[in-house]
Amino acid sequence: MASNMKYQVINGDVTIDFNRFCDTVANCQEEEIEKDFDKRSYQVSDSEVALNEIRYFIKDSIVQLKKGNKVIFTRAYGDPPKVFEDLDSFVSWLNNFFSISRYQFIKTRVVDKVLSDE
Repeated sequence: MASNMKYQVINGDVTIDFNRFCDTVANCQEEEIEKDFDKRSYQVSDSEVALNEIRYFIKDSIVQLKKGNKVIFTRAYGDPPKVFEDLDSFVSWLNNFFSISRYQFIKTRVVDKVLSDE
């Protein structure tokens, strides 16, 4: 599996490496998801696995933020971590991050659906 998102919930805080998150997002290819979609009833592509990882990360993050915990993106090269302490700032960041055109299908298929469920 090419996807490599790994996040942890430690003391209620959701922690993930920002580079891993970006790698997982970059692994989502719309054409791979659409290929033969009507002919199968199971996940087959790395893109679909990556989308599911993003979905569960967002869901777990929302749950923990509602409980007053944080979402922490650790950064490479000594850059300070990006920390979200409230739901509004996290949602705003998600919408901004996935607003570029090549990620629009992720926003539509995953981000908007998860946010509307919450």
